[in-house]
Amino acid sequence: MDRFRSRVGAPPLPSGERRAAVPGGTSDRLLLDNLGRASQEAARAFPNEFLSVSADERWDGNPFVCSGLGAIRRPEVTERLMRMLTSEDHWLRVDAAVALRGHRHPDLEAALLAGMLDPDYLVRYHVELRLSEIAEESAPPTGE
Repeated sequence: MDRFRSRVGAPPLPSGERRAAVPGGTSDRLLLDNLGRASQEAARAFPNEFLSVSADERWDGNPFVCSGLGAIRRPEVTERLMRMLTSEDHWLRVDAAVALRGHRHPDLEAALLAGMLDPDYLVRYHVELRLSEIAEESAPPTGE
């Protein structure tokens, strides 16, 4: 959890401490899981504002920004996520691979195929899921 907290700019908890994030006992894990979803919902509802706030690519390392970008289906966003897929940062590559689900772009298939050569299993796994979606989308209809 400390590694994740440091990625989003939160200070690590003192050794061994597991504090409730909000009154009522909500855990850090539950709160962080739902922040990703909240980021996606905010980006879906206010895409121009989300893109304006996150325009500086220094935000690309933030998992919530990456998650939000995944909810915006625009060519320039897909291009940004494809660049993130080639980052030196392992977690950013994982986040980008997840965020690319559902995106379309003429260069996406080539970027995903390159992602299949990633040394990290999680990146390859999420890239493979997106490639499977593309294959299903382009398959001829079956005669039902």
